[in-house]
Amino acid sequence: MTWWVVTGGIGCGKSTVTRLAAAAGYTTIDADLVGHDVLAGPARAAVAARWPEVVVENGQIDRKALGAIVFSDRSQLKELEAITHPLISEELRHRMAATTRGVLELSVPIPLAGNLPTVVVDAPDHIRRERLRKRGLTDEQIEARMNNQPSRQEWLAMATIVIDNSGTPEQLHRAVTRCLRQIFQEES
Repeated sequence: MTWWVVTGGIGCGKSTVTRLAAAAGYTTIDADLVGHDVLAGPARAAVAARWPEVVVENGQIDRKALGAIVFSDRSQLKELEAITHPLISEELRHRMAATTRGVLELSVPIPLAGNLPTVVVDAPDHIRRERLRKRGLTDEQIEARMNNQPSRQEWLAMATIVIDNSGTPEQLHRAVTRCLRQIFQEES
């Protein structure tokens, strides 16, 4: 059974790489979406108790409000991670057990990632910032998120394979195709 982690800093193109892997027929899991499920389900009560100001009328967690709090205070981010990461890891393991191989997209390193071969999607910080501005984030929001993630050098140090995403979409598609061939042919 082989799973590969696709990770990297915010705005580097992890989601695009994961979509390309899915289009090529590989099973993919987006840990961000799993995190949304966990926040809406098993972590909701603990998060609501710790940050009652982010609970909206229907009892759900306002993720934007929560993000504004935790990305401006590293200690609160660590508190949130202590609540959610074990639950996310458990759910990821459960979903991964349902199939034999695939690509797992992780936006942040969580304990599960250390046990799996890792593809780091890389792009220079100025390109990442430009992409994030196009998504509607302010410079302040971008810096807060980037400052609460590993540095570009730290991401690269985690890599088994690096995919450069500083070029054209066509170049990225070719790089992903090569990467998938390399990953899954090595195990055949």
